[in-house]
Amino acid sequence: MPEWVQGLDVSFSAVTPSWCQARLAEGYRIFVQCLWTGGYANNARLRQIAALNLRVAREAGFITAGYVNTGPWFAPDIAIGEAKLNAGAEWANLGVVFNDVEIPSVKPQMVRDLTAALRAEGKKVALYSADWFAGLAGLPNFGEPYWFARYDGDPDVGHGAPAHPLGPVMGKQYGGATIEGVTVDFNTFNLDFFESEEEPDMTYDSKIVEASKALVHGEFVRATSAGDDVVYEVWRRGDVPYLDRVDDSKAALITAPIKDVPLGVVMAYRSERQIT
Repeated sequence: MPEWVQGLDVSFSAVTPSWCQARLAEGYRIFVQCLWTGGYANNARLRQIAALNLRVAREAGFITAGYVNTGPWFAPDIAIGEAKLNAGAEWANLGVVFNDVEIPSVKPQMVRDLTAALRAEGKKVALYSADWFAGLAGLPNFGEPYWFARYDGDPDVGHGAPAHPLGPVMGKQYGGATIEGVTVDFNTFNLDFFESEEEPDMTYDSKIVEASKALVHGEFVRATSAGDDVVYEVWRRGDVPYLDRVDDSKAALITAPIKDVPLGVVMAYRSERQIT
């Protein structure tokens, strides 16, 4: 089973050794730094603080990572070139670099191209996005490890699972704040993704995605074998299923068969809607 830990991501704020030590004492393990916004907006600021932030965080004891935005304006070689300049010597210490997907006009092939280019640099790559972008942009499920944003204040990765997953979930961004002058986002991450040289066994893995393909529009399901008695009705929009919870009083009236599905499928594809 994956080990889920807390992490912080920073864009344009500068951190100090004492700040990092205080966050580590609070239980945070992962530090992610913005390295490229997709264009030259705020790039001068990143050139000032990104490398220092990464070094300070790493020396304090954090596992460090970076993120690079896919953009419609610049090719992957420019994006990665600027990211490497911003990370400086710390680029070599980053095992993981996220591909941030949230700029309008980004096309699926652009996402694939930057992902491939980052892997060519020897980096382990996961995608970052959120339903409010992935759904509107009509992005497909790329099958890539996925760090999704849902600002519900709940660090539980299984709560508020993405309606438009871009791949198996390895992280959730659930809120943000300013702590001692540093603007951060709060995250839950699968630690195995950062520590393993191989792709880790995640809660929402390829087997879950494969199992979801058997869900039929209009049928009723629940994770009976896992002891979960909640009934869901399946809705499909293209390749993506949505599991809408059925109110207990209505579920008691269902006469159609209720299919038993893996708990991971329920966690990955349940929506926030409830049928009453």
